[in-house]
Amino acid sequence: MKYTSRTIPKVMHANCGHGKHRRLEDCAKFSFISAGQGEEQGRNPDFFGGQIRNLIVGDIIAVYRKTVGYVGIGQVISVPMDIDNAIIGGLKVTELTFSSDSDMFKNHDNDYKEWLVEIKWLSNVYLGQQRGSGACFGIFGTQNVTCSLDNQKFLKQELQEFFNLDFDSILKNGFDIAIQSDENSFPEGKERYRLHKSKERNKSLIKAAKYHYLKNNSKLCCQVCDFSFFDFYGVIGEGFIEAHHVFPISQLTEQTETKIEDLALVCSNCHRMLHRKRPWITLDNLKALLPNMD
Repeated sequence: MKYTSRTIPKVMHANCGHGKHRRLEDCAKFSFISAGQGEEQGRNPDFFGGQIRNLIVGDIIAVYRKTVGYVGIGQVISVPMDIDNAIIGGLKVTELTFSSDSDMFKNHDNDYKEWLVEIKWLSNVYLGQQRGSGACFGIFGTQNVTCSLDNQKFLKQELQEFFNLDFDSILKNGFDIAIQSDENSFPEGKERYRLHKSKERNKSLIKAAKYHYLKNNSKLCCQVCDFSFFDFYGVIGEGFIEAHHVFPISQLTEQTETKIEDLALVCSNCHRMLHRKRPWITLDNLKALLPNMD
């Protein structure tokens, strides 16, 4: 199968394939879309997974569930990945706990394996099994996993109105691929992505936290291991550090008032380790794990 050479994102239909190989609940919870398998149907090994590999970073995808309708809108934030090597939310997919009735890892060692893209949910996700609240239904039913909606002007208009989104504006503004960088995401507590909804983080808060730290220190250093990007990398590392929310963002509401003291400034390695286990390890406990350098 010839995979896309597209470089310009577009609006795409994506069938979430809710069934024995993957569950919509998992797609919503961990923010991904996947496809693959098909050997029991006598399909070509690339028939399903190959369509996921035609998605590119920045694509807007209208996620469809058979018999229910369109259940959410997302945006692709990763290149396609096979299930054994996929990383979602900073964790390998092999480390995630999927629904007990999901069989995503079947065929992981052959050409029928699942392929995934990580997405950023731009809307809530409707998890109901019947047509109704949360679903834009009955407009576009297809057996394809993915396909362009370029010629589906009425459908695109209906989806935009239902989910209160402007696709052209989102595509025009582009997409920040460095989503795991300095801010580790997104305005504080606004409900959007994972599972039914998730939260956005506030860039101004992170800038304020850096400014507050620099009032009492000459440079930004990791509050766990004291690593300085400036000391190690020189001028290119000046002003760089990642912000860790001490309280999981899943606990926030739209009314949450997050304070500077609720953030910790940490290096990339320590940030990954803080999120390595659930519940998150504390800064003090991670410090205790550091080797004695004396």
